Amino acid sequence: ANMLTLNNKKMSKSTGNNILPGEIINGKNNFFSKPISAEVIRFFILQAHYRSIVDISEEALEASEKGYNRLLSALETIKKITPSTKTTDFDVISWKEK
Repeated sequence: ANMLTLNNKKMSKSTGNNILPGEIINGKNNFFSKPISAEVIRFFILQAHYRSIVDISEEALEASEKGYNRLLSALETIKKITPSTKTTDFDVISWKEK
């Protein structure tokens, strides 16, 4: 992975611009207004290319949280899909299994 930045500044312990993952999750920090779930943080980091700089900011984590929730909603919708009785080339049941 490439460098992590916090609010567009290099993370540095000496400048106080650093945060631990547990502090993001439990919300006990001076950078974010609310706790962020570990799943959202994981989703946020996995969206970035491994060679790109990842900037952790409140706006970026909120956007990832919305995207993660949309993904979960889509997965729930897929579970509710029932195959049509019409003849089609697309096999929904095998697609769901994959």
